[in-house]
Amino acid sequence: MASLSMSVLSVVEQKVLIGSHREPLWPQDMTGAISHTGARAVALVAEQAVHPFVGIDVEHWLDAVTAAEIESQICQGRELMLLIEQGLKREEATSLIFSAKESLFKATFPLIGRYFGFESACVVEFDRTDQTLVLALEPSLARHCLGQNLFRCECFLQASTVTTVILSSSRR
Repeated sequence: MASLSMSVLSVVEQKVLIGSHREPLWPQDMTGAISHTGARAVALVAEQAVHPFVGIDVEHWLDAVTAAEIESQICQGRELMLLIEQGLKREEATSLIFSAKESLFKATFPLIGRYFGFESACVVEFDRTDQTLVLALEPSLARHCLGQNLFRCECFLQASTVTTVILSSSRR
């Protein structure tokens, strides 16, 4: 999937390797992310100079019981309320926040270089009509991200899955 995505950008005969943290290692001047759930796999690849932050995640919607069990590990109360106030069910809000934070992690890991928890980012804006949200990354991590601490995330809400995408341009 990743190789096919790179071929669209005329990057051929280069492999995506696997790093020590099981992260994809993209060819020089490229960046990207991959995700899969069940029988669905997705990849997003871009030229690093144009889009330094690329993250994608696809998840099945959490059921109410699972969402309630993990909600406190994933979400802050104000994040949930922001999404619920716009008509999402609690388990949908938890699923979307989880996926968005996964996309943010994938987008920023190449520069941060270490794992960080869900508490390190917070949803500060959500627009259900436009299917976008904005995540704020804590300052100690943002300093590794070219000074960027706000990341716009596109959300694709399907019947059985949620897909989130971060594709930040180099312009601030």
